[in-house]
Amino acid sequence: MSPFDAPVTKHRPRKLVLAVWASIALAILVIALGYIFLPKGLMHVQRFEPYQGTLLLLANTQWEAPSGEKVQGLISYDPSSKSVSYAIPPFSTYSLFSINSSSLFQDRLLTVRNEDSSIDLVIVDLKTQEAEEIDSISADAGIFGQSFWSSDGTRIAYVIYPLEGTPSLRVTGDGVADLGFGIPLTFSPTAEEVLIDTRPMLTTINIESGERVEFAGVAFSSYQEESVYAAPTGNYVIALLSGDRFARVYQMDWNSHAAVMRGVIPIKEGSSMVFNTNDQVLITSDGLSKAYQLSESGTHTTIGVYDFELPADVRIISWNSL
Repeated sequence: MSPFDAPVTKHRPRKLVLAVWASIALAILVIALGYIFLPKGLMHVQRFEPYQGTLLLLANTQWEAPSGEKVQGLISYDPSSKSVSYAIPPFSTYSLFSINSSSLFQDRLLTVRNEDSSIDLVIVDLKTQEAEEIDSISADAGIFGQSFWSSDGTRIAYVIYPLEGTPSLRVTGDGVADLGFGIPLTFSPTAEEVLIDTRPMLTTINIESGERVEFAGVAFSSYQEESVYAAPTGNYVIALLSGDRFARVYQMDWNSHAAVMRGVIPIKEGSSMVFNTNDQVLITSDGLSKAYQLSESGTHTTIGVYDFELPADVRIISWNSL
């Protein structure tokens, strides 16, 4: 074949190639400038400030913090400086396994102290490490279960599970009221009633009279299928059905004893959920934490997204309001 018979290769005009690359570069520049200068919402991108403040963490096993320190127990952690300090050292006489976000009021922690002959429910001042006893049972008589503060710090609800007999829900105030059987979730905003889990319904108990009233508008599955979380303010309850991708948010009307569903929050299976006292909830899954502001409008706004660099066996107990 003669060189003159070879197929002719068509080349794109150089100007067309340059124009294409110029268009791509301009598009990238426009997007970058939009991220920087346009108000939030116009680009459908929300930027969040770094988390400010400390987290109270529970490390059931030894954890090597980002600072390089190896810690275990109840820990105060500052994500910005990576610094850690002990709130309660490990291997103390306090049992930390039942601690949750409602166990803490300011710097006062509800926990259980194990003695030789007794088990005591105590309030530990995390600043001074001094303990105040609330109730005590014989070590061979039973255990303390769920315990939490009212949002104003005036009352404490807790459960005693005896080795024999029916569990007992008790509430402090002017003395200690025994309200019979109940799995407590939260107090009413006035701390005059306590909400208990009585599947498939929720029930409220008047602390003074002992009267029980079912909350209308909510119905749940069995304990194995559905988890129920309550805000310490008593304003919201969140229900999560096992395997579901959305958690249902209910607003609680304590005057009419009725709940109204107020939208949903996307969630992954295995997520943990921690409230604060400002009707905000921190949901953590796969190492990433998202903070939401709950709203009666049903639009629960994301107010922060954080990577606290925490392993799966380190649990967040409390976090700051944003």
